Amino acid sequence: MEKSDEKRRKYEPSVYWRRLYRQFKVFYKSTYGKVGFYILLAFAVITLVTPFVVEHPNYKYIAPEVDTHVASEIVQTHLTNISKGNSGVELYSPMSTTLQNEGTSAIYLGTSNGDIYCYGLGATKDSKLGNYNLIYNSHLKGKEKMLQPTMFSLINCAEEITGYAGPGLFQRFVALPIANGSNGNVVIGTIAFQTAGLNKPSFTETTSFTYNGTLVGNITSDSIAFTGTVSTSIPSCNYANDSLNPSGQVYLLSKNATGDYLYRYQISPGAILGIEKLSMKNPEGISFYGSSFSASRFDKNALILIWNNTSINAYSASNGGLVWSKVVGNTYNARVGPVIPKFYQVSYAANNSAYYLVGSSVDSINLLTGLNQTVKNTGVDLVGLSTTPGHSGLPSDIIATSSLNAYVLTYNSTGSVKTKVVALPVNSGIFSKTATYDSVADSLILVSSKGSILSFNLNFGTKYPFSWSAGLSPVPTSTSVVQYFKDATTGVGAIAVTASNDYIYLYSSTAKECTPIPPMAKLPSGSNLLLGSTQYGNDVWARFMESFGNDWIFGISIGFFTIIISLAVAMYVGYKGGFGGEAVETLSLALFLVPSLALLIALSSVINSANFITLILIVSLTGWPFAAFTLIGVVRGVSARSFVEASKLFGSKGGSIMRRHIMPNIGPLLLYLLALSIGGGIGAVSGLEFLGLAPLTTATWGGMLNAAYTDYFVVITQPQWILPPAIALTMFIFSLIFVSRGMDEVVNPRLRRR
Repeated sequence: MEKSDEKRRKYEPSVYWRRLYRQFKVFYKSTYGKVGFYILLAFAVITLVTPFVVEHPNYKYIAPEVDTHVASEIVQTHLTNISKGNSGVELYSPMSTTLQNEGTSAIYLGTSNGDIYCYGLGATKDSKLGNYNLIYNSHLKGKEKMLQPTMFSLINCAEEITGYAGPGLFQRFVALPIANGSNGNVVIGTIAFQTAGLNKPSFTETTSFTYNGTLVGNITSDSIAFTGTVSTSIPSCNYANDSLNPSGQVYLLSKNATGDYLYRYQISPGAILGIEKLSMKNPEGISFYGSSFSASRFDKNALILIWNNTSINAYSASNGGLVWSKVVGNTYNARVGPVIPKFYQVSYAANNSAYYLVGSSVDSINLLTGLNQTVKNTGVDLVGLSTTPGHSGLPSDIIATSSLNAYVLTYNSTGSVKTKVVALPVNSGIFSKTATYDSVADSLILVSSKGSILSFNLNFGTKYPFSWSAGLSPVPTSTSVVQYFKDATTGVGAIAVTASNDYIYLYSSTAKECTPIPPMAKLPSGSNLLLGSTQYGNDVWARFMESFGNDWIFGISIGFFTIIISLAVAMYVGYKGGFGGEAVETLSLALFLVPSLALLIALSSVINSANFITLILIVSLTGWPFAAFTLIGVVRGVSARSFVEASKLFGSKGGSIMRRHIMPNIGPLLLYLLALSIGGGIGAVSGLEFLGLAPLTTATWGGMLNAAYTDYFVVITQPQWILPPAIALTMFIFSLIFVSRGMDEVVNPRLRRR
């Protein structure tokens, strides 16, 4: 029986824990204590779930440039008059007459009802920015419909510049294809914009020819169209060398009941040079290679490329004869067609190649021999393809896009290919259109099916590659390719794009910074910044949530260090006493009489360079006197009790007496002081950070409030930076005060009866 009782006593809770349980029941009955306890419990839960609810766990995360930089909108215009009451009128891609040295003073727009409009850029009073004027009407009859117009450069420099010593007359040919059921005709004319004397451009019809059948794809020329290809950013003209200019021919594909035909037409004098029946069935597109070759090289190596959904054929530009034919596969993406790097149109080389998509693969085909090879198989279906100009031979980058990613294929010095996979911004639509090359920024400008425009920096290295973005609003269902041009009014690069909702949008290709990002903004990168960003692009929500854990660490660490120091001083002074005790008590009183904040400010030079641990130690070493003086009196009172004297008579050592008799009697008071010390520690650190006297290298609520100290207007302009940390800090400190108030009822029984 005695053995059983002894075993039961051995496993019963100790007297200490039973006393602690009774004290917790007293604490829990306190309204203050209960409220403070549950607030702290909620803060602890938030701290634990923070890694799961924060998209960017590192508060130092900086939003990529595509989120923090947007293209500066020059103007957007709803072209309300182009339809003339006919809802079926289609607005085509914008066209530009830009030259590298002069720039353009207008953008040109064509519509399916046969109209050509001049869209002003502000160069003259009649071409004000955003104004559009009708400069030509095709006077269509019956079922006639104008297809996508094509603008291309002049036959030679003599026609390009008239009276160059005086006012320059800049001209561009425009081919207007008009379809009428089973046949059609092409009207070719010039648009001239004189820099002096004329206030708006004019369209002059030069020549025309008819074709039998329906037009397949767009018209191309030996000078390359200004729309629809990556090779048309800003052409330059060598005024001193006429031999590097095109011979003035246009090419088109026609389909009728007897077959598919290639038309070759000479502009001046207007004449059809040849109509070749193609052996290829169902062609889908046409392009030109060799637009700026020398005259002799043009005759030998300039090609007309024609393709369908399985093959690519090359025909001689001089006589229309078949040069080579290549079957490229059943999964060939004929909608994209072969992409020829821009510089290949100027510089002939035996290894010049065109690039095309075959399912998930990027392939190349040699323009001299027709031999093809795989550059890279990405393993996913590809929808878009673009290349850099290829000044050094092989293009430095080939960019292929899928529905989710961009694949950047880079040739190295040995000719092998390195691949970088870049996630495209989510919810932006499909980037399937051929990109436009920005020669100034060395970037490609992509546009998506939902009207998102991105500048893809080709020198991004390991960084996020998108340097700026723009979102068309209202959001269209489809867009044109981007037209890049030099604005003669401002002298800077710009882009134009038309949309299915009859809007035209003009943006500067120079981005502007848009930080801070507002809360809940829909960002191109797909990031969710619930509280927006700082002026540096940092995620405010991530910093706020990470502050929960850091402030807990600061508070608990400072609280425990403070109590340990205070308890050691109190035990020495209150129990040991003597001359040493009086000396320590006098020193403690001196420190207690010095205001803590003033002392911390005096130490600001040390604090400002302190790290996380040093800051905790400094605040603890300056904050212990209050708790120490509170404990000294209680320790002295307990030390004078009879049970302590009895322990001394029985030979108990000082350490044993402190542990077995004094500590249990001051335990609730220690918890009370611990709660106050934690709150005081957080308040001290937050105050120093608010004043900028503590390093702001750690995410804390006080550090977030520093923004209001340095700029008071932030409270009004960016309340999401200030209110969340201010509310959280206030609730956290008040919860600790409530907890200490509940512990006060445990320490002081008289409070329970009130």
